[in-house]
Amino acid sequence: DELHQEAEASMVRNDVAGATERYLEACKLRRALDLMADTPEDHPLLSKKGDGGFRRAGRLKLRHDAEQLEHLVALGKLPEKPYAVAAKVFRSMLPHLPEQHAAVDLGAGVHKLMDRLHNRATHLTVPGRRSTALAPDFDAVALERRFRESELAPEASGCEAQNGVAYADGLLSKETLQALLDWCLESTMWFSSRAGYVASW
Repeated sequence: DELHQEAEASMVRNDVAGATERYLEACKLRRALDLMADTPEDHPLLSKKGDGGFRRAGRLKLRHDAEQLEHLVALGKLPEKPYAVAAKVFRSMLPHLPEQHAAVDLGAGVHKLMDRLHNRATHLTVPGRRSTALAPDFDAVALERRFRESELAPEASGCEAQNGVAYADGLLSKETLQALLDWCLESTMWFSSRAGYVASW
């Protein structure tokens, strides 16, 4: 909690690097992985219900988690044992979870790897910083001009101070987009289950 508060304070100061570091450390501490021992009974996330806890699982999320572990093993980011086995355990549970719910809270004892690995900070990575994340041909001046020149719909009464609406395509460079994609694929940070997608808060 203290690290989360420090991270939020860093964001207020526009210290993105400091906030990133503190959020990452907070996640590692709260969701630390220990494959050699059961999670202590007094761990705040063990008994917590819903997305914030260790035991919330759904069919879509377990399939995602299994695929992510397999991806990390294939890249050499994680060893095959026990993570490929854990992926098989996750897949074996899919038929036993209800289809009518996005996720449910599981009891302990389904499998040791499930109890000790699910919803943990198994592998976290941070995209490297760049001098600029923008595409070299992105025209910020033209975007601002389109925003200021666009007209609001007549139904948008009360929003006149916002000037208008504009969209930006080709904003980020290919290198930045690839770094973001790698971060999403390689970080086991998707702890929340929704109908049709997984999420991270």
